[in-house]
Amino acid sequence: MSYSQYERGKYIRLNMIHHLLLDQVSTERFGITWDLMDEMDTAGTTHSPELAQDEYYKAAVAAWVDAKKAERQRFIESKSM
Repeated sequence: MSYSQYERGKYIRLNMIHHLLLDQVSTERFGITWDLMDEMDTAGTTHSPELAQDEYYKAAVAAWVDAKKAERQRFIESKSM
């Protein structure tokens, strides 16, 4: 596994936890999502249909895609090119 895959998984996991805490969800909802996070691979991918449908997982993956787009855009606009 490459470092970028590990970085992706770490970002998604931390983003999910961050939003769960910010939303102050019930302990039951927090526990369900927390248990689903165990089914996530180190790279942030999953084969679990329940996790794939979880709103916090979807939001975290979308945030990762947006972060990588912004990173690419900064690289393109940099003067080092």
